[in-house]
Amino acid sequence: SSARSTLFSSSVSLIAGIPIGICVAAGFGVAPTVTPRDWYLWLFAGFQSAFFIASLSQLPAVLGYTASYLVLLVGKLASSSVADATGLSGKVVPFDFLRGLALTMVFAGTALFSLGGQNAQEEPERNASIVSSFDPAFVDPANAQESELSDDAKLRQGIAASAACGGEGAGLGTAAGA
Repeated sequence: SSARSTLFSSSVSLIAGIPIGICVAAGFGVAPTVTPRDWYLWLFAGFQSAFFIASLSQLPAVLGYTASYLVLLVGKLASSSVADATGLSGKVVPFDFLRGLALTMVFAGTALFSLGGQNAQEEPERNASIVSSFDPAFVDPANAQESELSDDAKLRQGIAASAACGGEGAGLGTAAGA
């Protein structure tokens, strides 16, 4: 779910960020500073991060993984071009013709790539059953009644029977036994 993805990603970032912050503070002699007057910045950054992570957990189901990546890439390039042109990082990098052409080519490539996937044949739905380690038949196929066995349980029983026979008789024998 989106909430679980957001929580997991944020937790990993926090856990990984603490040692990195300690190393930066110790290595460069810069003490971390948190002031109450910056609360609105922390609140905005938290909501933005949650929205970003939640969006990335949902977009691939709608657009596909490749199109989601390309949209993300275009967004990064466009926003970094604005940041460079306005000097947000301290140095102004002008948005010239070549940068504009490169950004336009990425936009065009993304559009062409997305249009190319629309003609793909849709995959028919599969009736795949979920194999769970909580299923008693998964641990021991003898725990399941014959009438209740799913295809997966029957497959597991066949594999177990084949292994008990040394792998022969089920097409799993060695070259000498085949």
